[in-house]
Amino acid sequence: MEIFMKIIKKKTYQLMKNKGKEMGKIKKKMLLIGFILCFIVTGGLTTYAGKAEYELIYSHTGNKAITTWWAAEEFKKRLEKYSRDRIEVDINPAGVMGSDVKVIELVRMGQIDICHTSAGNYASVGRALMPFNLPLLISGGPTKWYMLLTGEIRDDINARFEKDGFKLLMLYHQGMTRDLMTSKKAIRKFEDGEGIKLRSVASPINQALLSSWGLNPTPIAWSESYTAISQGVVNGIYVDPMSAEMSKISELIKYVTRPGGALLLSGAVMNLENYNKLPTELRDAVDRAASEAELWSYGIEQTLKGRAVKAMQAKGVEFIDLSPEDQAKYEKAARSIWEDLIKKLNLDREFIKKVVKAGNEISLD
Repeated sequence: MEIFMKIIKKKTYQLMKNKGKEMGKIKKKMLLIGFILCFIVTGGLTTYAGKAEYELIYSHTGNKAITTWWAAEEFKKRLEKYSRDRIEVDINPAGVMGSDVKVIELVRMGQIDICHTSAGNYASVGRALMPFNLPLLISGGPTKWYMLLTGEIRDDINARFEKDGFKLLMLYHQGMTRDLMTSKKAIRKFEDGEGIKLRSVASPINQALLSSWGLNPTPIAWSESYTAISQGVVNGIYVDPMSAEMSKISELIKYVTRPGGALLLSGAVMNLENYNKLPTELRDAVDRAASEAELWSYGIEQTLKGRAVKAMQAKGVEFIDLSPEDQAKYEKAARSIWEDLIKKLNLDREFIKKVVKAGNEISLD
C-alpha cells in the first residue's frame, strides 16, 4: 500500500506540472482525490523507491537572468552532494507550478517542499519579512546586507519564519534595490519626478514611497507592465535592471535614476513540518547547502546585475547619478513615511530598532 501511494503521488505531481494537457472535470476530481489521499498517507514529504530516499520539490518563477534561478541550482547541487544522494531536489523553474503567491501557499500546506519568495509576496502568508520593506532600513551595499542578515539578528528572523510555519533556507538580493526607470522624461534631480506616472507593485509601502518622492504610483500587474509602458498608460516603472532585462521592459526605457529605497529582498523557504521530518543528518545537510548557496548567491547577483546594466547601456539607456544634495532629499522623504507605515501596518517596532542598531554597528573598515 505504501509503495502504491508513493507511486500515485509521484504520478499526480507529474500531471500537475504538465500544463499543456487539458483534463476533463472527472479526471480533475480523481486527480485531486488521489493527491489528497496520498498526501495524508505519506504525511506531505515525498519519499519514493529509487536512488534517493527523499525528493524535495522546489518551485520558483525565475529564469537564468536573475538570482533566483542560480540560487536554486546551487542549493540543489550542494544538497545532493552533502546528503550523499539520499535527497534529490526537483526544481520547477519559470513559474511552471504557478505564481510566487500560489506556490508559497502550496509550501505552507505542505503540498510541495520549497519555494522562492520575495518580501512582498511573502506577506500573503506571513509577516516575517514585512519590516524589511521599509525604505532605506539601513544604508549600504550587498556586503553590509549579507553581514546583517547572517549576523546576530538571523536567529530572530528564523524564529519569525517558524512562527509562520516555514523553515528559512536562504535570504538574498534580487538586484539590490529598485530604480526609477522612465520612458520619456529624465529624473536628474528630486523635483524632476513630480507627477510622473510609474508602474508600481500593489504594496502600500512602495506606493507611499513613490508618492513621498512626488511621483504618481500606478499599481499594474507585472505581466501587463510592458504593454502599459508601451501604450503610454504609465511613463516608466520602479524596478531593478535584472527584472527590466528579463521582461524586455528595458527596450522601452530611456533613463534610469538610482535613489535607492525599496530593497529587493528574496529568499527560499521550506515547509517547517517537512523539514523536521528529515533525519538529523539530512537536516544538517539542508542547512549547510542553504548557507553556502546563500553566500554564493550574493556573488552571482552582482554579476547578473552588472550584465543587465551593461545590456541596457548598450541599448542607449542613460544611468543618472544624483548629486549628494538630491540624494539626501530622496532619503529624507523615504524615512519620513516610516512612522505612518509602522502604525498602519502594525509592524514590529522593537524588531525594526534591533535591525537598525545591528546595521549601524557593522563596520566594513
